[in-house]
Amino acid sequence: MIKKRLPYIAAGLLITMFVINGCGGSSAKPSDPRDPTLSLVFGYIDMEDAPSSVGWVVIKQHKPKPQMEYGCEVDDGMFWNYGIRIGSHRVERFGKIHGFLGNTDYYYSAIPDTQIRIKRPGIYFMGAYKYKVVKKSNWFTGGGGKFKLVRVKSPSERKLLKKLLKEFKDDDEKKFYRQIRMINKRLRKLR
Repeated sequence: MIKKRLPYIAAGLLITMFVINGCGGSSAKPSDPRDPTLSLVFGYIDMEDAPSSVGWVVIKQHKPKPQMEYGCEVDDGMFWNYGIRIGSHRVERFGKIHGFLGNTDYYYSAIPDTQIRIKRPGIYFMGAYKYKVVKKSNWFTGGGGKFKLVRVKSPSERKLLKKLLKEFKDDDEKKFYRQIRMINKRLRKLR
């Protein structure tokens, strides 16, 4: 039984290390929150109808090359990264790892509808989405079945920005002054 689970445990540990190392920037090194060439990108995925919640999100830059991947911070469906470079990006994959002793890890991939294009540094909302089952799995096919992400209006960009503002204000260590200014400016525009 343990031998059968070892490849899954190893894969889960590798994904966990990738996600932990990738938060805040590319998987190479954490981003400097003061860097004026980087953008703050955020979004939301409602997983109420899914077999899991969201524990990690990876945004991938598709253009220009070289392609970069960015691990995101995640809190109750909201995801964000403050170190995204200029280019075309989308949510490449997301999932939930239940840990070393967990029963099941979930992995969802390639979400083309989330694509955004960053032309200059700033703040970008990828949108709010709801997980919808297209085809349920059964005991023989395994997995979570087929799904799609449907764009929804709630929570609004404004509501998510307020939550994000609190996250940045509560983090005294990294000094997110630039991100706080960008969020406040965007909130004034959304009134």
